[in-house]
Amino acid sequence: MVFVVLATSAQNVRTPEKNSAERREILGALRSPIELGQKIVFVIDEFRVYQNWAFLSGRPQTPSGNTPDYRRTPYESGTAKAFSITTFLRSYEKVGIAGKW
Repeated sequence: MVFVVLATSAQNVRTPEKNSAERREILGALRSPIELGQKIVFVIDEFRVYQNWAFLSGRPQTPSGNTPDYRRTPYESGTAKAFSITTFLRSYEKVGIAGKW
């Protein structure tokens, strides 16, 4: 019986189509805190949506494929120097009447 419940739930997990409005909206929520004045593209390893939740992992890079330059940003100072934003693992919940990620 438990197997049937798990199998049914797994059928509702999906990956948003490339260039879909949903994918652009979720990546836009991720882009805002990472760009910081520079153009960023994402290399996505995993991208799953289940109901009102999105899970993604990957890495940011510049359009030319380089690591973003985080000098003179909040990520340069303090403990943020101990790691660079070379990979990300993020989840979002779609909330509110308008359904914003």
